[in-house]
Amino acid sequence: MILSSPNLDCRIVAASPQANGFYGSSGLSGRIPEGYTLYEQRFTNAVKRAGRLWRKDSSSVLGGQGVLLSEWSKPGWTYHAKGIWLSPDSTSAPILTLFGSTNLNARSAHLDTELSFLMVFPTEPGKDEPESSTSSISELRIALAQEVARIRENTVDWQGWERKVRSTTKMIVWLLKGML
Repeated sequence: MILSSPNLDCRIVAASPQANGFYGSSGLSGRIPEGYTLYEQRFTNAVKRAGRLWRKDSSSVLGGQGVLLSEWSKPGWTYHAKGIWLSPDSTSAPILTLFGSTNLNARSAHLDTELSFLMVFPTEPGKDEPESSTSSISELRIALAQEVARIRENTVDWQGWERKVRSTTKMIVWLLKGML
């Protein structure tokens, strides 16, 4: 969807390898951050082939156009945030969020029990809405915007091209297919 929608501009945040809970662990699990780097490299190549790499553009509501992949990194912390926050532009509070067990991968879809919720907020108060309801919705949208801002505070440009993915990790990812 992201690649085939030329008018959809988005910023994606992934965990840096050091922010992955498996970083530095022994055995196969220690290869998980490297496996994610491989997937990110493949995704970025697909974005590039589709002509959707992020281009800075001050006239754009997001500050750019295309698809921007960045990574979250905070020394001593791990990153496990998953979800979707949809805003009309970079300065607006979210109008839609997906939360719950938001593992949006093939493994989770087929092997795990997942429960996700989609919450959509009206951008304008309804005529028949009580004022307290409108105020609560506004407060929730503001809280979500603050959460997104906190996530973005610790993001850096994606560094995946600078990381080597060992051939044995590529083989493990191939053997595991959609299990990561």
